[in-house]
Formats: sequence, C-alpha cells, structure tokens
Amino acid sequence: MVASTVKSSVDPTAAGQEDIVPPGIKTSKTGGRPEAMALSRSVEQSENQLEPHRHRRRLLIRRFAGSNYGTNYGMENPDPLNLIYSLVSTLVPALVVDPRATVMTVAGDLAFAETFRLAIDDESKKITLDKTIKSVIIDSLFGLGVIKTGLKAAPGFEDEGDLEIDSGTLFSERTSFTNYIIDMASNTRAKAQYEGDRYEITADFARSTGMFDERTIQLLLASTRLESGHTNDGSTRQGDDQFIDRLQLVDLFVPHEQRIVTVPGDVRFSNLGYLNQFKWTGDPSGPYDTIGFSPVPGKILPTSVIGVIYEMYVLVNKLARKIGRQADSQKTIAVFQKGREGDGDAVRDSNDGDMIGVDDVEGIQTLSFGGANDDGFKTIAWYQDFFNKIAGNPDLIGGIGEDAPTLGQDQMSLQSANGRLDDWRQTVLDTSASVLRKIAGYIWTDKDTRRNLMFKGGGFKFPRQFGKTRKGEFEDYELGIDATHRPPMSPDQKYLRKQRLITEVVIPLGDAAAAQGLAVDVNKTVKIMARDLGVENDFDEMFVPVEDIPRLQQQQAPAGAEQEPRLSQPARVAEGV
Repeated sequence: MVASTVKSSVDPTAAGQEDIVPPGIKTSKTGGRPEAMALSRSVEQSENQLEPHRHRRRLLIRRFAGSNYGTNYGMENPDPLNLIYSLVSTLVPALVVDPRATVMTVAGDLAFAETFRLAIDDESKKITLDKTIKSVIIDSLFGLGVIKTGLKAAPGFEDEGDLEIDSGTLFSERTSFTNYIIDMASNTRAKAQYEGDRYEITADFARSTGMFDERTIQLLLASTRLESGHTNDGSTRQGDDQFIDRLQLVDLFVPHEQRIVTVPGDVRFSNLGYLNQFKWTGDPSGPYDTIGFSPVPGKILPTSVIGVIYEMYVLVNKLARKIGRQADSQKTIAVFQKGREGDGDAVRDSNDGDMIGVDDVEGIQTLSFGGANDDGFKTIAWYQDFFNKIAGNPDLIGGIGEDAPTLGQDQMSLQSANGRLDDWRQTVLDTSASVLRKIAGYIWTDKDTRRNLMFKGGGFKFPRQFGKTRKGEFEDYELGIDATHRPPMSPDQKYLRKQRLITEVVIPLGDAAAAQGLAVDVNKTVKIMARDLGVENDFDEMFVPVEDIPRLQQQQAPAGAEQEPRLSQPARVAEGV
C-alpha cells in the first residue's frame, strides 16, 4: 500500500534536479511503443479540451493581478474596481488551515501511534505543507488546485537496466493547472484512465540519469525547440533562446494498472515508446490530489469561483469607466459676449472677493458641462451589493461591511456566509488529509532516517524517536487530520480569545486539574497575555510570594506609623482551627 523507500544520489534542491518520477523496482528505457503512442494521442486530445479552461484561467488571473502588473501594464481598458482581488484576499485567509495529523490505533501500539503522529507533523513542517496548501487554495478559486506528493529522485541504471533503489527526499508541491493533465473522456476523476503533469528537465540531467541515449535526448530537445507554445508558467518561448537546454516530458499515473509511465512531451515523438515505466506501490489514489469548490454535474472539472462572478465584475467596471469618462468631461467655464473682451479679461484675472467693473453684466455667464451621473453611482452600488451576495458575502466575512441594520440580522447573514465557507473548508480538509496519508506512507517505509521528536504535555517535554523500529503494520493505524483553521488575527483579537479561554475553560476546570496534579502557571500566563497586548511584562512587580507580604509592608510603612491591614494579605487563622 505504501511506497518503496528510495534515496536520491544527487542534491534534489540543486538547479536542474527536478523530480522525474518516483522510482520503483523495475523500469525500461523503451518499450510498449504502440500503447505509448495511443496514450500520447489521448493526452493530446485531453489537452486540447483542457486549453479553453486554461485560457479562461489565465484571463481571470490577469484581471486579479490588475493593470499595473507585468505585461498587463497600460492595458487598453484597466479595471478601476478590482473586486476579484478583494474576493480572493478575503476568501484565502478564511479557508487556510494548519494541517496536523491524527493517528488512531486499529490494532497497533498506542504510544507508537503518538510517535508516528509527531513524525508526520515534523515532516509536514519541513516541507512547509501549510504554504503549499495555501497556494493550491488560491489556484482552486480560479478553477482547480493540484498537489503532487512523491519522492524526488535521480534515476540511475545498472548494466542490466534495473533502477537503483535508495531512499529519497519527500515533497508535496503545487502543480500548476497549466501543466496538469487529466483524462477528459471521463466525467469523474475517479474514473479517469490517466492523470499526470507536464514538466521539463535539463539535457545534462537527462544524460546523467542514464534513462536516455544521446539520440533520444537530441530528438526531445528538437521537439522542445520547435514548439513555440506555452512553457510551464504559461508564457511563450521562441526557438532555442533558453540559457540551458531543456526537454519536455509527461508523467502519467494509470490507476487501473497502478503504474506510472513517462512519455515525450510532444506527441510527434511518441514512437520512442515509454521513456520510463514502473509499478506504483504508493497510495492507490496516486500521487495527485485536487481542490475544487464548485463541481459541475457530469463534468470532470469544477467551475471557477472567480468565473461565476466574472460577468458581474466586467459590468461593474464598465459602469465605473463610463463614470470616469463623464467626470473627465465635466467642466465649468465663464462666457462673455463677443466684443466685450475687456470684461472677459477682467473676470478671468480677478480673485475671489475682488470688486471689478464691467460694461455688460448680463453678457457674462457661468456654464457647466458634463459630469458623473448620480444614477451611475447608484447603479454601481447596487451591482456591488449584488456581487457581494452571489460571491458569498466577502465583505461581511472580511469584516469590512455590514449588510443588515441590526446586529442579530448581521449575525444571521454571517452564519449563512459561513455555511458556504464551511463546505469549502471541508473540501480543503479532505484534500489535506489525503496528502497527510501519503506523507505518512513514505515516512513509514523510510527506515534510514532517524527523527528526534518532542512530545509536550502537562507542561513537560518528553523526547521521542522515530527510526528503524515499527510496531505492527501500516494498516494497523488509522490516519486522519486535525487541521486547525487559523485566520489572521490582530494582537488584540488573540488576547480576547485567550482571555475567553482562561475565564471560560481554564479557571472552571481548576479543581479538576488540581485533582490530576496540575495547576495554572501564573507567570507564563501573564507573559503570554502581555505579549499579545504588546505591553512590557512587569510580572515581578505585579506578583510577589505570599510569605514576603508582611516584610514588604514593614519596609513601605513610615517609622512609628500603625500598619493597616492589606487586602492582599491572607487572613490570620487561629491555631488549632
């Protein structure tokens, strides 16, 4: 069920050391030529069907970036009201999660399950899974977000042609929809005959792997040079103007065979056969996970959240540009009767409050032309309000507007908006849980890496180690996710939430905690709250040991003065009572 342990023989972070495919037990440089050609033709047809979706996505991203970004600078019709940017910047913080694993025992060891969980979370932090998920959430608002999880590797061949097996570097990274490939002949992802992505490797790296002979490399380089189409980032490339020669490849996961194959990026060279192929031993779902918020019945791709409101966005900005042109045409001028130029000069040269004489007062008039129509402003306000509603009330979610006249109505609107967000957030959680399970599978099989971990509980730290020893089988543990939604909060918001935690949870549980030998550490609590409030921590002056109170009172009292009892001093108790 889980992947074989592999290890890269090169630095996977070095320039040009892209992951080709997670290596398996057997591979071949060529083979399956008829099947490879048929598969490549199907991929070409799917990419033709994917292109309208990719084109639309690029359009929406250009609008999101605005008229002052890169090649968009100076666009003919800039959008003065960038509602797409506002929507994205509001929804992303509301959807991001902090992914943390859960490990339950089915037939395994409870203590080892906790150590296994710590190892998964440790690896997730190392590969910055939270940042990857955030970037994929942004992608998903424009269509489909894709994550690829696997092992970076440098395949090498022995004389027999078998792939050398070593442990590799785990990765879980965003795959651009521009490069993503899915079987478009299917109407659901679960029924897709293949799923993969397009990528490039350097010619030098291709030679070092031993996967290709020089003739194959030259053919693949030629196809890359001939193609003046889109590169990985969606830009165009002309001829061989690249600094480093690269060749295009396509990795495809074939679910019904649980196999991964590599084919040329150009279908015209598919007669080379499979450039690489191996049995997939990882999670049966394959290396890819996706996030899509608005599924379309009977279609494999979801609709774009941004695409749903795009026409409204265009209309609002069309009205805004019209009002801008009206404002440009607005002017107020003074006119005078011909032949009375002296009167005109006197009026023009006068200052506010001056008293001037003219021959013909009636011959001088002030005229106004143009100006923004008030109805235009009202129409824009109505459209913006409607835009806000169909987009799920981002103004209310972001705390920048109130739709209702009363607090109760406003809270009902917020609950309704959060209902849609909760559904989308569950989609993010489901995908994150799938990624964590794949990470767990790789960690389980990697017995060469020793992980020094730390379990924290009850104010104590307990060292743990996850190395070669495994207790039970991988299937003995049920993996899940306990992701915490953490929207950005100001220090004051953090303080108020922690204050509620202390007053509503910690203090009421004080007696129960004491029964378990636990107590609130006042020193640490004050330091935490002071940090959130942004004030200097004067704990030593605020609190003193109880036994020191009488001595401090004596020091503070003037000589000969009678000491009044202090409220903070504990009451005396009669001996024997």
